[in-house]
Amino acid sequence: MSSVGLPNSREATFVASSKVLSAVLNKIQDMIIGAKHPEIARPIHPSAFRAEAGNPVFAGHHWEGNAGALFALFAPLLIPVGTRMTHVKFSYDRKNAGTVTVGWVILNLSTGAFNALGGSSFADGVAGLGTTYHDIAAQNYTVGADEALCLTANIDAPCSAAGGLFYGATPFVDRL
Repeated sequence: MSSVGLPNSREATFVASSKVLSAVLNKIQDMIIGAKHPEIARPIHPSAFRAEAGNPVFAGHHWEGNAGALFALFAPLLIPVGTRMTHVKFSYDRKNAGTVTVGWVILNLSTGAFNALGGSSFADGVAGLGTTYHDIAAQNYTVGADEALCLTANIDAPCSAAGGLFYGATPFVDRL
């Protein structure tokens, strides 16, 4: 957990007869005004994603692709302007085949243009069918005015038995 400039414990302990220090009051006000907080996880359920390609099926708690087919998912992030996304953890099962490409894009609300911010492709691990992989995609991006962050996931599992599975994502954000 990141805590730059933010206390992880009480600044001072006061009793009923204590005088409150102006420095403590000023720090409290600054944190409230700036809505500041240390790094927190903002889990996104797979139902918040929508299918963009490949006709995957939402199966109650995950997306499931068709055998041998790529599928693409997309989810908007409800993160206020001035909040920084530090990294994202994606949860998926590529069924020991194919590649998973995850990332994030910026939607410019003034122009409607999408700009890729970053991402990674993975064809890692051979631990057996049914294994769920979690990969951290590092990023330090602060949301600006007229911007919206979006997550993307493309799962290409060209195996004959079953398609890949997607279980959701967890962005980590802070305001310092």
